[in-house]
Amino acid sequence: MAPNDQLVIKEVLKQRSGDLSKPISESRFFELFTAEQILKDYDVSWEEIESGIVGDGGDGGVDGFYHFLNGELVREDTDVTYYKGDISIELHIIQSKRHNGFSEDTVQKLRFVTENLLDLSNDLSEFNELYNSNLLFSAEKFRETYTKYASKLPEFSISYYYATLGDEVHPNVKKHVKSLQETVGKLFSSSHFSFDFIGARELLELTRRKPRTIYELKLSDSPIATENNGYICLVHLDDYNKFITNDDGVYIKTIFDSNVRDHQGNVQVNRGIRESLSKPFNEDFWWLNNGITILASKAILSAKTLTLENPRVVNGLQTSFEINKFFREEEKGEDKRSLLVRVIVPKEQESYERIIKATNSQTSIPVASLRATDRIHRDIEDYFKGKGLFYDRRKNQYKNEGKPLDRIVSISYVAQSVMTVVLGKPDDARARPSTLLKKDEDYLSIFNENYSPEVYLNCTLFLKRTEDYIRKNYPELTRKEVNNLKFHVAMFSTRYFLNKLDPLPADVAYLDIDSIGKDTIDKSFLETRKIFRSLGGDDKVSKGKEFLNSLKNRLSELTYIGRIT
Repeated sequence: MAPNDQLVIKEVLKQRSGDLSKPISESRFFELFTAEQILKDYDVSWEEIESGIVGDGGDGGVDGFYHFLNGELVREDTDVTYYKGDISIELHIIQSKRHNGFSEDTVQKLRFVTENLLDLSNDLSEFNELYNSNLLFSAEKFRETYTKYASKLPEFSISYYYATLGDEVHPNVKKHVKSLQETVGKLFSSSHFSFDFIGARELLELTRRKPRTIYELKLSDSPIATENNGYICLVHLDDYNKFITNDDGVYIKTIFDSNVRDHQGNVQVNRGIRESLSKPFNEDFWWLNNGITILASKAILSAKTLTLENPRVVNGLQTSFEINKFFREEEKGEDKRSLLVRVIVPKEQESYERIIKATNSQTSIPVASLRATDRIHRDIEDYFKGKGLFYDRRKNQYKNEGKPLDRIVSISYVAQSVMTVVLGKPDDARARPSTLLKKDEDYLSIFNENYSPEVYLNCTLFLKRTEDYIRKNYPELTRKEVNNLKFHVAMFSTRYFLNKLDPLPADVAYLDIDSIGKDTIDKSFLETRKIFRSLGGDDKVSKGKEFLNSLKNRLSELTYIGRIT
């Protein structure tokens, strides 16, 4: 290790943690920071990174636990039942210690936790006293995903990372990796295994590496250039497959973020694409296929290569996936059949969003799936900026711009806050945060054109304040326990403070968040926790109607007799 690497990475950590509006411990930030760097290519948000941190007492040597299904991070409410076609599952296990070296004991702990929690024949309840609830829950969610698709023989990879501020790894430490690999091989015979030691030098290199934004698309012939810096071109199938995949042949998720459809599996359209790929006819492929539409922030033509900045495939996901599958299954080298590709460089964001809607409206799609680009979200984004918050309407835009991480809020988080404070449905906010936009009825009740921007701001700020208060004043609670309570406490607090069982959106808009004192939040927390525990105090209770109805009954009593005494 160069003598300055450790000093530099410590300064980076100091500066990055200083960007947070509220300080956290050095060890906690190191866990978050290393996970962010390790998962950089997966385009995960800060909120998603936090969701996978399990480091605490009883973590078994695991600080971060993340698994991906077909490139998508699986979180608590992720519906893992609808994936079709080929299945790939990736598990990433991270140990992050702000130490100056690597220890044998840590690698051994990773082997033990693998034997205990990833052996599907073991009952996880047997380890309740050994491991914390966050780790057990993450392991349970992974096992649910893996078991669901085991019959499809998924492509499975498991990657371990051991990050410190150290330099050289002693051979005695490295030798334990082989035992861990053997353990994984016994549990998952066809898995892909990797283990990375990440010291100060490697962590600094990861930090300096920016998320990829520039891609080259090799053309089969000179394109037709339009007046508005657009191109209509033909691309050989093998070159297009290289464009949409990384060095390992896996498709690059971020290129498809703007496409509102997921891969639809073995439906009629895809069977037709598959047939035309595997059984070449006299016609070229582009004669038989509608082609691909790519939006980019910049496109530069040089000879027969287009250099694209921030490319997004907004239409043609099914074709893209079938092409990638064709090359992976057939192990093809070259295929000089051509694909029709439209490259568009919109001058305005509104144009970008109209194109996404238009190119995805040719077949039936749930309307709510297209609404993340609605004007109301742009209005919220602009209003939040003036208040020091960053509304992540386009995922990770503000993280990539270096904005304070804990001042960035996702669409899902804002939806949860409105569902909780305005609509009085904390059970739904708790049970299905990432699915609140899927149904038109839910979407229109949350993102209502008649709501003022203050409604969204106040709901968001108060939910964040409630969560921060619980974490600070009740540190003994696990992350899951905080999640089980925070929405209900926020709902209870605002209604108790306003002395209204059903406040209007206008009440919330004019609410002075700072005037809701700590005593109000704390008393609301104690009332909520008391009822929660009396009903069983688990996830099922938090997501159920009985808990909510009991809280409303208690609020009815309080608003009738006055304040809590």
